Amino acid sequence: MIVSLKIGAVQQTLEEWDANAASIAYNSFAADEFTFTLCSAPAVTPAAMDVVEVYVDATRIFKGVLKLLPSHTASTDYYSYTAAGLWFGLERLPWRSPWVEKRSVNGALWNIYHQEVAQIFGLYLNMGSNSTNFFEIKKVHSHHSVAFVLDVIMRQAMLKFIGSARWGFTAPQITAYSTDVLDWGSNQERAATTGTFPKESMGDIAPWVTPPYEEKVLASAGDLLASCTKWMPDLVSYYNYAAATPILTILPTRTAAQEAVTIEDYTDLNLNQQDEVRASGLILEKLMEVQRSTGTYWAQYKRATEYYPTGTTPSRDDPLVLILSYDVERDGDDPGDLTALATSVWEAMNIESMSGTLTFLEEDYTRRFIARKLALTVDTQAAKTAIVQADAIDLMTGLRTLTFGASKKASSLDIIDQFRYLFSQDSQKVKWPGF
Repeated sequence: MIVSLKIGAVQQTLEEWDANAASIAYNSFAADEFTFTLCSAPAVTPAAMDVVEVYVDATRIFKGVLKLLPSHTASTDYYSYTAAGLWFGLERLPWRSPWVEKRSVNGALWNIYHQEVAQIFGLYLNMGSNSTNFFEIKKVHSHHSVAFVLDVIMRQAMLKFIGSARWGFTAPQITAYSTDVLDWGSNQERAATTGTFPKESMGDIAPWVTPPYEEKVLASAGDLLASCTKWMPDLVSYYNYAAATPILTILPTRTAAQEAVTIEDYTDLNLNQQDEVRASGLILEKLMEVQRSTGTYWAQYKRATEYYPTGTTPSRDDPLVLILSYDVERDGDDPGDLTALATSVWEAMNIESMSGTLTFLEEDYTRRFIARKLALTVDTQAAKTAIVQADAIDLMTGLRTLTFGASKKASSLDIIDQFRYLFSQDSQKVKWPGF
């Protein structure tokens, strides 16, 4: 097994690069990282944003860009570099809506939709039409599933990066509806019309739920992909770098096949069950705008719509209770009964998985562990479910460390902290003047 490093057009073995340290960390919904240290300055000096690839024999196991140039001081002869995987590009790709709504004003078409405002889980339009039959942006026209949102974001990013030697990737399609919408041709030159814009037909095909409509301002493609974990916290992501064009896959662990893996020789083990950190309840809370009795102004009030587990009333003051909030705009389309959504979120929150880490000596660096659901057997213990959220390989020693957990974060408590921060931002939504 020969490990080689390619920077730009120069490919050499780690020994030829005079490396004394090299490791890869694979992450879900975050950029993978490759770090390496050279004992001497390379003959060709790497530059920021140079393409970096790592190969095992002829199989590529990493692709990214140099984001951190060597840290080098007079007290050391070492040159340390850090390269970020392709998710790094998604984190920095500003989201641009694939459609721009227009209307006729004095015979001319005017854009009335700000492309930097991301509409997710729905399309917010005026169902009425003017003399030219163009939508105005006022009401939810159709609700979209998480599958559709992921498809649209990944496809738009793919189109932005098409032909790029640095950022190019592909992604498997989840729902054919996304093709119906994007191939329909809505863009800077064509406005949506009331009779032609297709509506999603897949509905709530488990576990691809359809959450309430949301807006996010000045978000990156990576931000929007990660935002889908609010309603499907069991989503995981990974890149297949071995493909000619790297493939990004996002899937819920509920649908992933469980694979039997036995580890007999390990160097470190720290595994625990997650029962003690599970959320004790779930509240879906609706933020609605309703007309006061005077009929002269509008104001918000809160109404809890769903409690889980079924038959219980979790306390809002309990730190272990997860509160998911959502908005319904004035004149908006209330998503109605969210029992199926609450059930799906609760199911994702309660997926069985060990938490902790396992370090062992790896003989095959090309094996993918990130985002896999394992039936893990260690020593003579009974097999237990372990979902891999992070995977780190030391390419010099062969030590591999897997990090397990039921969700992207290490525990449900961490998820709750993250969501409470995100929900505090909900009230800062952009309000369109005059709407």
